[in-house]
Amino acid sequence: MNKVGEPTVSKLASMLYRETQRYLARRFSRYDLGSGTYPILLSLDCREGISQSELSAEIGVDKALIARGVKRLMESGYVERQTDGSDSRVNRLYLTAKGKEIVPELRSALARWNRGITEGIPAEELGRALETLAAVAKNAKRGMDDGRFGDCSGEER
Repeated sequence: MNKVGEPTVSKLASMLYRETQRYLARRFSRYDLGSGTYPILLSLDCREGISQSELSAEIGVDKALIARGVKRLMESGYVERQTDGSDSRVNRLYLTAKGKEIVPELRSALARWNRGITEGIPAEELGRALETLAAVAKNAKRGMDDGRFGDCSGEER
């Protein structure tokens, strides 16, 4: 158990996420992008034509968050939706020319951010930290999926 005020994995991950979002918000403020839109743009750059459902699974966030992000990106002219030719119930997502134009800048900004936040950390140590964080994230997902952390009523399992 951690002492009061001692950092936890959750707290540190949350701090890192917030600072990353703050950096991206400042860096891309002129583009009218929200914090949930960056992963969508990057995913579509690699896998254009995927559905919102597939995108949700790929990014690892709920469908409602994807729907809001896609809506915002469509309203800003970065993404377009097209009905699937073989299944009219499915909409496929594509980057527009405007969307394709911003992705290299986004990738460059993220690379710069990652270089900056890992500066001075030996590669071997960074590799171990990433492996550990990946294991923690896997445990968190598995625990939420199988209910090992108890239900949301506050009861322990």
